Amino acid sequence: MNEHENVILLDSAPQPEWNFQELLERKTGEKWTIWHINSHFSDSGFKKKSKFFLFPLKVLARRKKLGTILSYQQFYGLVFAFYCDLLHLKKRNKLIVTTFIYRPKQGWKGKLYRWFVRRAVCSKALDKIVCFSSTEPAYYAQLLDTPPEKFVYVPFGIGDLGRCSEETPPPEERFVLSVGKSNRDYDFLVDALQGTPYKVRILSDTYLREAPGENIRIYPDVFGEDYYKMLAACYCVVVPLADVHISAGQFVFLQSMMFGKPVITTRSNTVTDYITDGENGFIISKDKNQLLERLRQLYTEPALYRRLAQEGRCRFLRNYSLDCMAEEIGNILRSMEESSS
Repeated sequence: MNEHENVILLDSAPQPEWNFQELLERKTGEKWTIWHINSHFSDSGFKKKSKFFLFPLKVLARRKKLGTILSYQQFYGLVFAFYCDLLHLKKRNKLIVTTFIYRPKQGWKGKLYRWFVRRAVCSKALDKIVCFSSTEPAYYAQLLDTPPEKFVYVPFGIGDLGRCSEETPPPEERFVLSVGKSNRDYDFLVDALQGTPYKVRILSDTYLREAPGENIRIYPDVFGEDYYKMLAACYCVVVPLADVHISAGQFVFLQSMMFGKPVITTRSNTVTDYITDGENGFIISKDKNQLLERLRQLYTEPALYRRLAQEGRCRFLRNYSLDCMAEEIGNILRSMEESSS
């Protein structure tokens, strides 16, 4: 039994359905504690970014009393590893970073950012980086010129809210929902669907486009329970992705599947780990006609709609629950323990 405290680093207090801590304790047989900082969507950019550097200092100050650190917010773990490397500190903890996304930037800021991320990733303080798509480990290892064994694929998992309903909204109330801000291409969605009969609702606090069309509305401040109500009320979900290499959209994929809502997503290197075209959703090229055709099918073929919705719900429960993800993380921790003994 580990005598040191194992911690999970989060941005904010977890939602009631997020019982990952309890599940991880079952899988590992050890006690885990959640550390979080009161981050909020409305925080300013400077305030939010400063937390990425200040919160890891607390972890660093108490690292001698800590065992394994699981950083669910990637920057807390990356900055912690960077500090350890910069200060040439002796390794005392096992460190796993999840939700990892690296997007190259231009100019001197991009060079500085790459230097920081690469130094953190190569640090002996960081043991494993969990990616949520199977193509990312090799992609990031090559992009950052880092050891490939640092990266590992684990399917993303979320807590089940148990709100799936087989009832579909009446035709006059049906709308297409699109949500999220990471790696989104909402311009494609708006340009493709403005002026069409489809009602579209976009939930994003970063996409600010004025008057996109009478049938399209943008909501910058819908979160939490209000978001779940809109997800439950929508007819289907569209996820338009920008960069084909970046892992994004999994959270929305799984929430949609959990609620029994068919998903249409644009093609990328990462979506096929969660969506199988024609089975639990549709994968399309970034083509207006393809999107319109898939929407037409969902709106006019009830049997197809039900099949996609039901298969999505089944796959969520079978492969993408929090329990599944905790099992995979537990296996990684056991493997690390065995290799170090």
